Amino acid sequence: LENDLQEIFERTYGKIERKDFGQSLVIEAEEKQARETTEEAKASYLAAHPNRKAKQESKQMSRKKYVLVDCYNLIFQWPELRDLMNINTDSARGRLLDILSNYQGYIGAEVIAVFDAYKVKGNPGSVMDYHNIHVVYTREAQTADAYIERTTHEIMHGGDADITVVTSDGLEQMIVIGEGATRISSREFIHEVDRVNREGQESYT
Repeated sequence: LENDLQEIFERTYGKIERKDFGQSLVIEAEEKQARETTEEAKASYLAAHPNRKAKQESKQMSRKKYVLVDCYNLIFQWPELRDLMNINTDSARGRLLDILSNYQGYIGAEVIAVFDAYKVKGNPGSVMDYHNIHVVYTREAQTADAYIERTTHEIMHGGDADITVVTSDGLEQMIVIGEGATRISSREFIHEVDRVNREGQESYT
């Protein structure tokens, strides 16, 4: 499935070369600046057209919101979790699920945490709930990338929905963007979680 999706994407958009680590940091910074510029222009337009803003806000409130997380990709980009992973894999997974559970409680979207288990022999895959989030372990021979890409496609074609995919994998980012989803890199998501935690703490003071 992953190879089929890559072939379809490359036929449509051309071949995508995976970037090295240093190059990806530059690209992420450029993409972040472009998104911020776009958001500023959008905010200025809506401020000048209050009726359009009210209509858009009403539409957004009625749309289902999802956050899909490529968990191991995120763990290895998060120093605290990466260090914990080197000591105990279960502890790192549990810590991330607690973080995502707290995050979901703040933003209210459906959070789907996807763990790559495609190398586990005979693994049939599993789906479970952990507090207020959904947790997926992929089956043997199915990567987290492939699961997220397929799920994004199915949700986006099933009705009005907003999907954010958390990953720093360049090819996966391009595929989900092509499906109409929003992508956020693992590093940006770490900053987003920090922001949410600060706002949560401030609300109690």
